[in-house]
Amino acid sequence: MNGLDYAQDYDRARASKEANPKAKTAIEHMREAAERRLAQLLLARFLLLDLFVQEAREIPGGLQEKEHRRLWVLLQVQPNRIYGANFKVDIFTALARLLRHASTYDLKDRIASKYQELSFLLAKVRNPATGGEERPPFFCALDEAQIIATLRQGEFVSEDGSTPRALVREAWLLYTTVLQPEQMRVVLSGTGIKLQDLKDTLSSSALKRELYEIKFDIGAFEKPGSQAEYIKRYVPASWADPNWVEFLVRAWGWLRGR
Repeated sequence: MNGLDYAQDYDRARASKEANPKAKTAIEHMREAAERRLAQLLLARFLLLDLFVQEAREIPGGLQEKEHRRLWVLLQVQPNRIYGANFKVDIFTALARLLRHASTYDLKDRIASKYQELSFLLAKVRNPATGGEERPPFFCALDEAQIIATLRQGEFVSEDGSTPRALVREAWLLYTTVLQPEQMRVVLSGTGIKLQDLKDTLSSSALKRELYEIKFDIGAFEKPGSQAEYIKRYVPASWADPNWVEFLVRAWGWLRGR
């Protein structure tokens, strides 16, 4: 989010707010700049996912859900595993920067359009809680949330303008409203988060309409049951099915970290 420093008149608005913490015009300008930047980041993900799917369809065997889901995650968290150690560009950041001249309205509209175009990837599955067939959502995961929970603290404020806030307020507000909750779920994960500060931010008047739950101490999953509970929360599968039971057994053997 260093790009905010180069957004038009952002530094001027920040200086104005520092001189007058309740300067409404400056506060709104900074919020709008942050919203546009955050929308750039999300749209870049959707655009590259669309390209990723198109390319996968062109290779022998076509789009393979299991394999290509794994590759999509690797592309984001360990890109060098895919395009080599000599490729130094972060393609997600680079594309987000190319979108900097788009308006917030256009960015949000493109995000909604891309969701509709890519929703075919979300095949309906049985929700064991309801027994019905439902289309699962996309997941937007913001890891290392302890950083964004304090990043640019004081540049943003609570809805009533009385309490300094960090960038996490703006990120949560945009990402939980740009699409419907059943279309995309937002996950904040991290360690060392000041839980009360996060609760205060997510419970502010502008955000309280969005439901959320806080899960903590999920670190190393000391018992198979705690890991299974976490997985079941995000994977709406038929957990009585022997194949899914075996999946949980393997997950415990392979993945004991967060």
